[in-house]
Amino acid sequence: MVTTPAGGLGAALKGLPKRARAKPDKAQAAAREAKLAKLKEELAALEDEARASETEFDRRRTELEADAERSQARFQARRMELGDAIEKARR
Repeated sequence: MVTTPAGGLGAALKGLPKRARAKPDKAQAAAREAKLAKLKEELAALEDEARASETEFDRRRTELEADAERSQARFQARRMELGDAIEKARR
């Protein structure tokens, strides 16, 4: 019988503990599936929360931008009024 040294994937697999190399039994597979399903649910909930947060942020930003535009318009109007008043006072 001729043996060759294990290389590549074979060596990596032989380096793992026997339990890690073995195919999981049905109970382990079911537990993994349940854990995976739970993690997927948590991820979906987090993504929904992130979307809701982004929507709220966009709404607030739009409100703030509109408020800034109104403030800028009021400022410009007041500036014009004061400029006219200064010119009238100089005459």
